[in-house]
Amino acid sequence: MESERIQCWIYRDQSIQENLSRDVVIIYNLKNSLSVTVNGKTSCLKENDVIVINMNSNYVCDCSDGLYVKYALNAVDLKSCLSGKKYTFVCDSSLELNENYNGLRKVLSEILIVKYYKHKFGQIKLRQLFYDLILYLLRDFAVEQLELENSEKDELEQFVENHYFEDLSLQEISAAFNMSGQYFSKYFKKHVGVQYLKYLTEVRLNHALNDVLYTNKRFLAIAMDNGFPNISAFNHYFKEKYGVSPKSYREKNAFQSQNGHENSAELAEAIEHLRVRPETCENVISLDVDARDKKEYKSFWNKVINFGESRQLDEARILNQLKEVQNQLKFEFIRITLEKHTVNINGDYNLVKEISRFDELYRLGFKIWLTADYRDIDDIDGFCSYLKAFLSYMTRQWNIHRVREWYFELTYNTVFDQDKGDSYYEYIRKILDVLRFYGCEKNFVIGGMALGNRKGIRNLYHYLETNDLTFVNQSFVAEPYIYYEDENGMKMIRPTQENDIHNDLLTLKQTDNYFRDIVKNVFVVSWRENLQQYNILNDSCYKGALMIKKFLECFGQVDSLSPGILLDSMYDSIHQTDLMIGGDGLVTYHGIRKPSFFAYQFMNTVGNWYLNRNDNIAVFTNDYGNYHVIAHNCKSLGYRYYMEENNLDLKNLNSYFENEDPLEVRIRIDHVENGLYEIKTRSISSKGGSVQDEMERMKPGEVSFIHPHDIEFLESVSIPHISLKEVTVDSGVLDVSVILEPNEFVMIHIIHEN
Repeated sequence: MESERIQCWIYRDQSIQENLSRDVVIIYNLKNSLSVTVNGKTSCLKENDVIVINMNSNYVCDCSDGLYVKYALNAVDLKSCLSGKKYTFVCDSSLELNENYNGLRKVLSEILIVKYYKHKFGQIKLRQLFYDLILYLLRDFAVEQLELENSEKDELEQFVENHYFEDLSLQEISAAFNMSGQYFSKYFKKHVGVQYLKYLTEVRLNHALNDVLYTNKRFLAIAMDNGFPNISAFNHYFKEKYGVSPKSYREKNAFQSQNGHENSAELAEAIEHLRVRPETCENVISLDVDARDKKEYKSFWNKVINFGESRQLDEARILNQLKEVQNQLKFEFIRITLEKHTVNINGDYNLVKEISRFDELYRLGFKIWLTADYRDIDDIDGFCSYLKAFLSYMTRQWNIHRVREWYFELTYNTVFDQDKGDSYYEYIRKILDVLRFYGCEKNFVIGGMALGNRKGIRNLYHYLETNDLTFVNQSFVAEPYIYYEDENGMKMIRPTQENDIHNDLLTLKQTDNYFRDIVKNVFVVSWRENLQQYNILNDSCYKGALMIKKFLECFGQVDSLSPGILLDSMYDSIHQTDLMIGGDGLVTYHGIRKPSFFAYQFMNTVGNWYLNRNDNIAVFTNDYGNYHVIAHNCKSLGYRYYMEENNLDLKNLNSYFENEDPLEVRIRIDHVENGLYEIKTRSISSKGGSVQDEMERMKPGEVSFIHPHDIEFLESVSIPHISLKEVTVDSGVLDVSVILEPNEFVMIHIIHEN
């Protein structure tokens, strides 16, 4: 009989414990509180919380007055879905606010209902739900192991998995690995972390448990099929682990017998608690707006732009493109990274040349944001001498009041402990002494930590609280990996989902008092989605739609949200091998604007008042009775993308997304003035405005040479598509709708014709 892919148990007022679980286990708490301890770390689950327990973990669920469900995903079936890749599931809703848990709860609910109620096609439906669950976990909660795992451990575990039902004595397996029994025992314990015979017994019991619960096999057959020498040995080990005989366990835990006995009271109660709100239609998004409800807002999207090292201004191409971008997008601050040779002054450093670069930035209308990495400063006193000389000149050259508008940032993105905290704060103190002399201390920024480095952020805040230090300005970076800690220490791992800046910040607010009570200004000074430096999605409509999505998600949460690199021409020239290189910049090496550029441009056109928003739409207005709508149909990356991230195929770009469904966007604006309105829609999509798609249409084959005239043509057509229409309002209600293609984003300008 085929093994069950998903097993379920319902517990009321009952604690459980399992050592070295072979399966991925999901605990869904339904009523009151539940304490779950995994490998020594305890989480306190409230009602409706979910936690995923990874393979080979020890865990305890401590419950005295509650109701919860345990799901177990068969390890063999799960591994077969992962194409040889290794993942850790980071999923604990008690530690974070994340809307992705709603989808996970829904599929868990369906599994339980199908499993315990008679369903005509129950096994087929369960198979579908198993894969649905895997996709949810991979998309929203999985992190891929970037570093190579212990290959010896993998080999040993796989061998046991393949042969556990055979006579796998110590002599047999040691011979298979060409070792003596004594040496193999030490070898196994070293790499797997547990004695061989204990591990083998755990594997056999896990497989046998499936037969106990989900088959009508006799217990002798179960013992023989799973490698136990006899029924006595099977009964002994089973009772040692589960506290009762296999027969008693089957009678107690099989909530629905093969003869169709009625469901238990626990099942009925669980089904009631597992109900979730039905989803709305995914292909239609609506937003209702009251034109009278005007609110102030910060245009955080053009607060700060990253530039990197100032020496790049010496290259004419970069300087000219910077002028063009700033002329169109008008960023307030430009973030300049002080180079290592700058922060550690040497005889070759030319302060006059450095200052001339800043003069150029001043002429372009930028305010300055200076940043340095604490780890790059070998001589803090020398650095402070440089900073003092630099500020002394600039306050004479520019005017002291302008310099006092600058920001000064000292970053430290790493694991944080007491000794490092003392050193970091000593650097801060000395820099602040210099800044106070010029009256520039109010815009000092600390941090620069990755939002995924929760332990580092937590340690930083603990240090600041312990030493009674308050810093209201905090910077973060959003990176395509997170820091994860298990029993083997800290790891840097790849989440199979886009950076969820919104939920990361909500989680910080929920879990860290310092962030919630002290930090007033939150700057996300850099974010990127891709592990690789170059990725074809950076040139696509998806990147522009993703930026719009991030702007709407983070609205009201941050004071800045900046991409990693401003211009593709800032990459090394040796990489400029094609018209588009998949760089993170807003324009190509040749100066053609990419969809990401237009995402900023669209946001810069909105009115000075904010009315309302949801995940896909935001509505603004100005003082003249006009309205601006920003909307997107950004698609989530699918399972295939994360499987093929290192080798993407431009010809099959759409296959990397979860679906290709269009999205209808509907906006209703109440209490508008009656009269004639002109509706002008500017859009970027694969059908118009995207340089990547325009180039593919221009050269459908493999064309290696692009003439300068072709570049001029691409530049002329890679602009937003514009459509116009007029509507008359006579009831004070304005209805607008638009259908967006996958990864299309639009700016709708609604003009009142007086």
